Amino acid sequence: MRAAMEELVNIFKKANSRFYWFDFTVRGHRYRGSTGETKAVRATKVASMKLAQAVEHGDLFSTRSTLLIEFSERFLTWLDETRVEEKTRKYYRNGCRLLKGTPVLSMRLTEITHYKRAPLLR
Repeated sequence: MRAAMEELVNIFKKANSRFYWFDFTVRGHRYRGSTGETKAVRATKVASMKLAQAVEHGDLFSTRSTLLIEFSERFLTWLDETRVEEKTRKYYRNGCRLLKGTPVLSMRLTEITHYKRAPLLR
């Protein structure tokens, strides 16, 4: 499996970066970027996920930002699957619950700034 992965994705470190980077081509389109990982094994997993996303969806780097409602659904799924203290889990779930009644939930993540945040949450 690892040998097959190495044929599809090039993982490397840039000279002035502590992170591993990936580089691969899908259907003639080249994808490259940082894995955000400093360990080779974790970087390989991230690169594998990026490759799978590119093969499945065709657009690895979407030009449109995610809506907060979409992100919150993925976040709550992640929260259920990860190991965190129960108080932390309740805190995050309550925060998502409080946001449900506000217009901020339908905004794109890139639109939410500290200037816009205060009036939306009142």
